[in-house]
Amino acid sequence: MDNLDNTLGDRIVYRGRLPLEWRLAHAEPTAIELSSLNNENAKLLRVFRALDEAPGESGDNNTELQQAIIKLDAKLDLILGLMGEMLSRQNVLPPAHDFALSELGLVWVEKSDQTLPEAPGEPAYIDLYLKPDFPQPIKFFGHIGIKKRGTKSVQLAARFHGMSEELQDELAKLIFRQHRRMIANRRGG
Repeated sequence: MDNLDNTLGDRIVYRGRLPLEWRLAHAEPTAIELSSLNNENAKLLRVFRALDEAPGESGDNNTELQQAIIKLDAKLDLILGLMGEMLSRQNVLPPAHDFALSELGLVWVEKSDQTLPEAPGEPAYIDLYLKPDFPQPIKFFGHIGIKKRGTKSVQLAARFHGMSEELQDELAKLIFRQHRRMIANRRGG
């Protein structure tokens, strides 16, 4: 496994607290499994980007059209909110974890007494629920290890493996949007 101190690389990082779960893998995924995982994740990230795009970000100057899009967006938000609430009642999300995410890897704090990796570089799957109101996770495959031990928690790190260029690009866009929002919230507050 790459050095855990450099798990995230020298990249923009998305930090937050979201539902996350992981499990050790019995084996490395096949090329077909990785391709399927990449395609599903990229498709989900494109949906998230479309949902996050505010009306008017498309550069359209037609105010009548913008008003119609704003109304449609509000209706879609309501439907997705109701659907997310219904799904969350059926599906129990995993506990939220503090995390840091780049397109290269993920670092998070584990407070449960879940089985920990015995050695650095163990293969694992990590599910991160980027939008808890839309309870479908991004599923990463990576090599996991313990980055830092504390008295009541352990910091784990996973360096992603087998990610397509398209998926890295979509993930980088999401991370950049989150970073831009964080800066805007700091300036606004």
